[in-house]
Amino acid sequence: MESRRAVDLITALLNEPLDTAILRDHVAWTSIKKSCGPYGVAPLVAFTARPHVSGEDRQWCDLILSRSWKRHDYMLAQLQHIIARFAATGIPAIALKGPMLARRYYTPPFLRKPRWISIWPLPRVIWRVPASF
Repeated sequence: MESRRAVDLITALLNEPLDTAILRDHVAWTSIKKSCGPYGVAPLVAFTARPHVSGEDRQWCDLILSRSWKRHDYMLAQLQHIIARFAATGIPAIALKGPMLARRYYTPPFLRKPRWISIWPLPRVIWRVPASF
């Protein structure tokens, strides 16, 4: 029952227009902070709440946002490394999803939590992809 309440609170916070009363309700805000990570929306909650909170709550938002940005940069570096490995063997490839597309379509891009990177080598050269990939 508590997890349902947490989902309802998170949903209420992320609805538009923003209801800042939820942020002033200590029990509700604590439940949101505790539950948003497992649901994968902590960066979005922190980004939404940050302009409306102060003190420890703002520090919590800053921590979540900085971790999210670092994770995004790490995933982007991994993607660039993999694309470079393909290119070094003469295999053109494109990113189908992940941090590169987040940079193109989302503001800020690190709010999207990539779980994996999908790359597509062009079909005419896919036979050249080494087994080590």
